[in-house]
Amino acid sequence: MREDSLDRQASIGVAIANYNKAPYLAQCLASVLTQNHGALEVVLVDDASTDESLDIAGTYAEQHPNLRVIELDRNRGVAHARNTAIESLDCDWVATLDSDDFLADPDKLRTELVAAQAQGEPRVAAYSGIISVDRKGRRMRRFGRRPPVEQGWLFEALLSRTCLVPRDFLFPREMFEVVGHYDSALPVYEDWDWKLRFARHAPFVFTGKAGVAYRETESGLSALLIDQNAATLWKVFERHASYAADPARARLQLQRSIRPAWPARAWRALLGTKLVTAAPAPG
Repeated sequence: MREDSLDRQASIGVAIANYNKAPYLAQCLASVLTQNHGALEVVLVDDASTDESLDIAGTYAEQHPNLRVIELDRNRGVAHARNTAIESLDCDWVATLDSDDFLADPDKLRTELVAAQAQGEPRVAAYSGIISVDRKGRRMRRFGRRPPVEQGWLFEALLSRTCLVPRDFLFPREMFEVVGHYDSALPVYEDWDWKLRFARHAPFVFTGKAGVAYRETESGLSALLIDQNAATLWKVFERHASYAADPARARLQLQRSIRPAWPARAWRALLGTKLVTAAPAPG
């Protein structure tokens, strides 16, 4: 399907969850509101921020009638905020975005819509490449081996994290009802859990272009958070492992995939779960 045959009446909604990300929020909102797609709806759910987030969002909402801001009365976590944002969207297609990230291409959403519609399937997701940026939004050079980009039915690769994990991809709004809500009981990895559920129902197509700027910040994890991350990683894996063709092989592949990125303290925490049953901690 060429772009001139794109269904321009198809509406796109962007769901943004925010909590105390005032330093980055303007760049995030500007990158979405300047997307080259006419039928665009944006919902930002503020999770009871205590910084200037609401002032910034309010200023943009005054200038852009297609932006709605929903203020939660208390902090409930990113999963609840994201669920609320998606539920509030009345559109054909949905993409999510974290409020400290931004869209790196003004054609990101339109390009993904073209790619998705070209598949000729009602259930499909389209995703773009990811660039890493620092606190100031400057592109960072990445070193080491990158996971491969894959397309099609990605459940097995996502479970073992042996492929590039799609971020902020475009998917049919109806799929949110099929897949279900983000699990607000998970302190972390709620996005991985949701993507795994999604991947059992629909294939992915890659646009071949960079579209999302992921902001990396230097926020070290405390010992408590490391333990929590390890426990939740195993919990999510165990929740989905039975859907894998070979759960034991998937566990081994996941172990190999995450080990280079986890510091020794985190690896020792994983040794306390069933995900890693042997092997010395690195370092």
